[in-house]
Amino acid sequence: MTDDARAARSLLGEKEVFRDLEARATEAHFARIRAGRIEIVETSALHLDVLRDLKRINAHIAAAAYPAVEKLGELLPSRLRRDADADDLRLSAAELRDR
Repeated sequence: MTDDARAARSLLGEKEVFRDLEARATEAHFARIRAGRIEIVETSALHLDVLRDLKRINAHIAAAAYPAVEKLGELLPSRLRRDADADDLRLSAAELRDR
C-alpha cells in the first residue's frame, strides 16, 4: 500500500515460502493418515480447513504487493519475474499482457 517495491518483493517471496510450508504440512498430514493414526483421521477435516484458510489469508495479504510491482513492470501475467535485471526493464502492464 506504500508502493515500496522492496517490501512488495519481500512479501511476494514470503508468499512462496508459505506455499512450500503449506504443501509440506498437507503432505505430512496425509502421511500420518496413511500411517493409521486414529486421532489424525478424526481431526482431518479441521486440519485441512485450517490449512486452506491460512492459505487464503496469505494470498489476500500478498495481494497488497501486486500494485507496487506492477508499477515497476515486474509483474508477469502469472508470477513475479525473478531475473536480476527486473528494475531495469520497466515494462508496462500492457506490454506484459501482449507477450
